[in-house]
Amino acid sequence: MTETKTKLRIRKAPKFLPFLITGGIAGLITGLILNAVAVDKSVGGASILGYLIGWSTAGGAAFGVVAALVVEWLFSRSAKEVVATKLKK
Repeated sequence: MTETKTKLRIRKAPKFLPFLITGGIAGLITGLILNAVAVDKSVGGASILGYLIGWSTAGGAAFGVVAALVVEWLFSRSAKEVVATKLKK
């Protein structure tokens, strides 16, 4: 039996999908609030609602991905190195 030693980095990695979904939902809620507050209903508020929901949801999802990248960068800075031994027959 032979042994091979290698160095590994262990870190916590965030899952991107929950950040993406949370950002999208926050953007959707922001779009609905903006529609309720800022849009004049006599000028065709339904079409503006669609644009507000679309753009704010996409912007929120993009913000969620950026937040996940920042969290991943922070966790990669605190990664620990360990020595692992691989056994071969």
